[in-house]
Amino acid sequence: TCKELSAKVDEHRAEEHADDHSLRQSARRITEQRGMVAQLAARSESFQASLDETVRKFDQVSSSYAQVQGDLMRAQVVRAKTGETSLEGFDQAEAMAAEVKAEAERVAGLREQLATIQESLMGEKNFTARLEAFVKRIAAAP
Repeated sequence: TCKELSAKVDEHRAEEHADDHSLRQSARRITEQRGMVAQLAARSESFQASLDETVRKFDQVSSSYAQVQGDLMRAQVVRAKTGETSLEGFDQAEAMAAEVKAEAERVAGLREQLATIQESLMGEKNFTARLEAFVKRIAAAP
């Protein structure tokens, strides 16, 4: 009868309204998550740049350290021939060794941070993909 049809139409409209509301909420969450993914990607790029700069500095310090070590060895050979002793070269070598160690620790820390951020980024991307699939299923539903 007419009342039954009207009730079914009203029920369908209520369901459609609820589905539209859920779809809008899902779309808003997707937008928020895409923003978060973009932020995480930017942070990842920033950490990668910082890591690259640290590795470059580490290489530079390592090179300087090797040069100081070579200079120290040459000075030791000269002192052995002349009988002189000097601790200046040792102090330089120790300072360089400490700097190399500090930079190596910094590189390790940055690599850990980068791995954590990349892992978080992948999780967000996976969640976003699942959410998009869910929204598509809702949108395609009758």
